[in-house]
Formats: sequence, structure tokens, C-alpha cells
Amino acid sequence: MSFVPRGYQTETHQAVRHFHAEGKLFPLVVAPTGAGKSVIGRLIVNDYRSPMAVVHTKPLFKQIARTIPEVRVYMLQSLIAEGPKGDLRRANLARHDFCLFDEAHHVASQ
Repeated sequence: MSFVPRGYQTETHQAVRHFHAEGKLFPLVVAPTGAGKSVIGRLIVNDYRSPMAVVHTKPLFKQIARTIPEVRVYMLQSLIAEGPKGDLRRANLARHDFCLFDEAHHVASQ
């Protein structure tokens, strides 16, 4: 890693590791604007072989692709799309071992 995370970012990463070590599967990280959630996400996904991210806007897609190049980024709308392309995208999800949802509060509304 070519950057040095802030202390609270490292603490958050460690908390997620501890959460998973206890057998819990779905941590939710909440942090204010400017706290470096993308940095926290980058720390977390480095623990996995094939991480993915799901976003709901093109600006978030670009941001995640730029700041966390280790993940395969999907648009939520493309995953719920009907037809052969949507089917293929959903079938490809099985290869991933971790999923990062950016703006998770939007997931239930889709």
C-alpha cells in the first residue's frame, strides 16, 4: 500500500476483521463525509481474493474504480436488469468472496 491510513481507519479495518473472525458476515461501516470511507474499503478488500463493490451512481462507480482498483465494481441497476445481460452479470457474482456496498442505505430501495 502506498498510503498511510489514519488511526481510526486502521481501527475500523481491525474491527471488521474481528467481526468476521467471530463468524459475523455483514458489518456496516458508517463514517461521516470526508472520513475516508474509500480508504477503509481499500484496507478491508485487501483481505480478500476476489472482492467486488456495488454502487448506485456513475460518480460512485468512477470513484471506487479509481480509489480501490482491486475490486470489480458493479452498478446496482445493472445487476437487477432483466434479460440475458443481467442474467450473466448475476451469474458472475458467485466468483467474488467479498462485497462492499457503497451508500448501503440505498440497497433496500432498489
